[in-house]
Amino acid sequence: MKKAKKICILLLIIGTAAMVMTSCGSVKSASNIVKQRTGEFLNAMILGDRDRMYSLMYPDTVSREAFDITADQLEDRCRIGKGYELKSRSFSYNSSVGENSRKTVTVEYRLDYNEDVYYVNVVYLMTDDSQGFTEFTVTSSKEH
Repeated sequence: MKKAKKICILLLIIGTAAMVMTSCGSVKSASNIVKQRTGEFLNAMILGDRDRMYSLMYPDTVSREAFDITADQLEDRCRIGKGYELKSRSFSYNSSVGENSRKTVTVEYRLDYNEDVYYVNVVYLMTDDSQGFTEFTVTSSKEH
């Protein structure tokens, strides 16, 4: 009986460790995806490629007309060029499984460009059907 109990406990520990390792891998993967997409969004902004910027938004989050107005404000507020540096300041990851599984990643980045400092806040949604930003805001260190 004691041997069976020890085996059950060992299997429980191994199962828990496997779940933790899988979760950590999912979180790291999500973090990498969001940082890459944030860079793509910022690079498209530098190039003035509104179509690319809009394509990175989660479908039906915002109309194209409303997006263009927001993009104008974003470009006026955040004057950056190539050579910026993006550093993660905070990170949040929520995941739900089931019929409609979804992952939501919220990240705040510090963006340094020349002498200017900006804070980029993003919310990135990943579902079975699609993925993209539901929020993308930039504030200068003076506003933060």
